[in-house]
Amino acid sequence: MSERQESTLDEFGLIAKFFSRGGSSKSAWPSQGVGDDCAFLDVETTRIAVTADMMALGTHFLDDADPYKVGRKALAVNLSDLAAAGATPEAFFLSLAIPRVDQDWLEKFSEGLYYESNLYECPLRGGDTTKSAPVDGKSGKTVISICAMGELPMGQGMTRSGARPGDDIWVSGTPGDAYAALGTIWKEFSCGSKEFEYFKSRMDVPTPRVELGQHILGFATACCDISDGLVGDLKHILDRSGVSARLDWDKFPM
Repeated sequence: MSERQESTLDEFGLIAKFFSRGGSSKSAWPSQGVGDDCAFLDVETTRIAVTADMMALGTHFLDDADPYKVGRKALAVNLSDLAAAGATPEAFFLSLAIPRVDQDWLEKFSEGLYYESNLYECPLRGGDTTKSAPVDGKSGKTVISICAMGELPMGQGMTRSGARPGDDIWVSGTPGDAYAALGTIWKEFSCGSKEFEYFKSRMDVPTPRVELGQHILGFATACCDISDGLVGDLKHILDRSGVSARLDWDKFPM
């Protein structure tokens, strides 16, 4: 017998293969299902947008990342998902696995977390903490999981599946900034110190487009957070909408 081969499925292939089964038809909270930035749950006269992201030091953050900025970014990426749905942030829940109690790290992390929470009026409402187990004799990693919730008008909410032939494609901000910082750190390319400082600020503290999402709700046909890259995330819209696209690089914001 040969050893089982590790799967080459990426995050989205894994979700599609194992976690996209339909829920019970008897559910009290109907939803549009899995595959968008947020799930929409209809509870009586209220539509709730829900998202969850899990991040680990050494994978989603550099091991020596500033804990204040880690706190800000951890919530910001979830608020970005709510923004892609057009939702108004209302609350979030934090689950935290840490190898040990480092009070200085936790103090700075919580400061960043609460700064972002207050900035977007999205309060912490609960969660859980646990100790991360060591692996191969090495200390366990810090893992952060946040579930954020927002509110939408009943019957509304942007998904990845509404794009139609003839739609224009718009993007906010200047995509590629965060990767410019990471590529410079990895020595894939280089830039000046002033430019690197800017790029790294975009990598460390992204800006969730909450207000923009609320403004385009109602006339945008589809929307997606592009934290995994413009082309890759645009493909999710194209696949779910059954359309193709043409990008005009001459008009690309840089």
